[in-house]
Parts: sequence; structure tokens; C-alpha cells
Amino acid sequence: MNDLIESHAASENEIRLTYRVGSRGSKSHRITVTLIFAPVTRNLAAVQTFGLDELGVDVGDVIDAHIQVNDVHGVVAAILARARTVGT
Repeated sequence: MNDLIESHAASENEIRLTYRVGSRGSKSHRITVTLIFAPVTRNLAAVQTFGLDELGVDVGDVIDAHIQVNDVHGVVAAILARARTVGT
């Protein structure tokens, strides 16, 4: 939850989390992670990200791996870790 700016339930099965990444001495960036859940099972169905392109971060492989095992916490942590590594 570090650097969480906003959380928003866009629908019954979609949550948007916006984080600030970057060190205090550098320009901070906003990263939005949208978690989409399957309506019936409530399993993680998809993850969309916004704001990573400007950092040059690709997280497609991370997202795919975490969706397969339904690891919501892990996918958010992994995305933020990659963004923070580049954003510092």
C-alpha cells in the first residue's frame, strides 16, 4: 500500500489502484493498475496498467504468470517493484 494515491471500484469486478513511483529527488510518476475479476469465480481474469510506457517498463510476462495462479497481491507487488526500479 506504499505510495497508494487512489483506489476506485469501477464496477463489481474491477478495481483501479493508482500509485506514485519515483524517488524523492526525481520526478514521480503515476502508475494505475486495473484488476479485473471473473464475475462468477472472483478469480483474477485480467490486469491492465497505465503509466508504465513512459518509464519503458514491460510487465506482460509478470501479469500473465500471476493471473495463472490467481495472485492478486503478487501481481501488484511485482508491477510496482519493476516500476520503482526504473523510476528511481
